[in-house]
Amino acid sequence: MDLNETGDDGTLMWTQRPEWIDGKIHTIGEGENTATYLYRTIDAAAGPVTVTLRRNGGIRTFLNGIGQALSAVTHSTDLGNIFGPATYQDKATLELGTGRNELLIKIINGGKLSSFHFEVHENKPPQEIRTILDVTGPQRSDEEKQQLFKWFAAWDPDWNDLYHAEQQHLGQQPKQDLLSIYAAREGGRTYEFGKDTRRVYFLTRGNSNQKQGLASPGYIQVLMTTEKQEKRWTLKHSSNADTEPRPPRIAFTDWITDTKHGAGHLLARVIVNRLWQQHFGRGIVGTPNDFGAQGDPPTHPELLDYLAARLILNGWNLKPIHRLIMTSAVYMQGGNSHAAGTRVDPNNRLWWRRPARRMEAEIIRDTLLAVSGTLDKKMFGPGSLEQDNPRRSVYLTVKRDRLIPILQLFDAPDAMQSIGRRPMTTVAPQALAMMNSAFVRDLAEKFARRVRHDERYNADQAVRQAYAIALSRAPSDEELQRMLQFIDRQTASYGNDPQATAIAVADCCQIVMCLNEFVFVD
Repeated sequence: MDLNETGDDGTLMWTQRPEWIDGKIHTIGEGENTATYLYRTIDAAAGPVTVTLRRNGGIRTFLNGIGQALSAVTHSTDLGNIFGPATYQDKATLELGTGRNELLIKIINGGKLSSFHFEVHENKPPQEIRTILDVTGPQRSDEEKQQLFKWFAAWDPDWNDLYHAEQQHLGQQPKQDLLSIYAAREGGRTYEFGKDTRRVYFLTRGNSNQKQGLASPGYIQVLMTTEKQEKRWTLKHSSNADTEPRPPRIAFTDWITDTKHGAGHLLARVIVNRLWQQHFGRGIVGTPNDFGAQGDPPTHPELLDYLAARLILNGWNLKPIHRLIMTSAVYMQGGNSHAAGTRVDPNNRLWWRRPARRMEAEIIRDTLLAVSGTLDKKMFGPGSLEQDNPRRSVYLTVKRDRLIPILQLFDAPDAMQSIGRRPMTTVAPQALAMMNSAFVRDLAEKFARRVRHDERYNADQAVRQAYAIALSRAPSDEELQRMLQFIDRQTASYGNDPQATAIAVADCCQIVMCLNEFVFVD
């Protein structure tokens, strides 16, 4: 019914309009700048219902006295449209309560003719729910009853309130620390997205639309000593047939670690050569990423074979190899040079001495954090782009346009390409940055608070503690005397007060961080 007619006393009255049915266009009045109120009741179960309204004027909608939000669907300016020169269509989702619901619509007409169109779109259950509803109650299984409950529960406002309260409570519970790991497996469920999901083709000039035949897995011929060649690893061997393929990554893993018939013996040599390079700065094979004919030959082939065999016998465990190298005579020998060795082997290829080796950029940064007492040893988790982040450098995110300054300074690669052996440069900007970097200065002040955490610690104790933490040794008498004199001069220059002493000790700690001994393994 509408509110457009006047009674005998001059007041507006509701007029029943049984001919106005949903889904059809109706004219509701003429005259400029008029307002028409439409009112109807909806009897339904609780839940959402979608309605669409078309009109050629302004509109407001109220459900049970509460204004409802409308979203515009279309806007037409077709002059031939029955609604007039401008037609709007809106959509609203009404949350009906159980039983009687009162819907009030106000349409404001700014032209000569006002019309409207109203239609309710029922949110019908899906087909599987309608199928269950067709079954009489006693014949429904427990599983079907649970499906009905899950569907109709969302229509119950009381259930919705309880559900949201429960979810809010669960969201406040302490979260368990979970670790995501990746594993390859042969069995289990396989998700196929298409017939070509797991197939690799030869592509003409790399064009995925020009496939030139299926590419089958294959390995380096010289690293296979079995008659079956690739089939030993790429096919499942059973009593039925050898035609069932294995997952490519698992097959590759088995081949590259197979020490008898595959590439395992070469893999072991490459690994131990890189470990040797990590401790000495150069591997037994000088080209760690090229063991071929164009690479450097091993200086000690028997030693390389021995270390590779020990790695395999230890189940590919790296720690015993590290221990073996670091307890060897070649690692523990001095770095001093002499004329006889220089004459016979000037490049020290035969390891007649162990030269000093500068630590890698990431290790230098981690050592600075460690001596300052701020290194975060937590494992796993997200990375960071910030140099000041206290986590280990392995967790720094590599972003090519935001590289970490201190890592660049000490020859960290930019991740543009694989590098088997990093270059080691010694340039003046490295020393200047260690003396003037705000990052290093901040860590030096924290280091100073660690070695002199209250005023009862005198400068002598602070210097000894700084050497013990940073260099793992006590200072010599000459070093101690020079550092104490330096602290006295700095304290005087800062004003001879307790704060001046703290700053002077921080200067001393920064000098210790800038020593060659701090960044070199000797």
